[in-house]
Amino acid sequence: KLALEDLLRYLKKMPANYFEVFNLYVLDGYSHEEIAQMLDIEPALSRKRLSRARMWLNDRFSSNCANFMELFTNN
Repeated sequence: KLALEDLLRYLKKMPANYFEVFNLYVLDGYSHEEIAQMLDIEPALSRKRLSRARMWLNDRFSSNCANFMELFTNN
């Protein structure tokens, strides 16, 4: 069973640029446009980094939790 400690451990290992967007979008609820302004990047890059963060997590959790990504896909 997936534990919160497991998730936190994996989040700390995520590449920093993926985690930054993941955190702002998923955990803090900012839009890609807002994230782009905060990070001085294009909204498309924010979307790409979020997608890569989700894939990064899914690769690591796919054997532990089949529906893991459903926790983080709300768009």
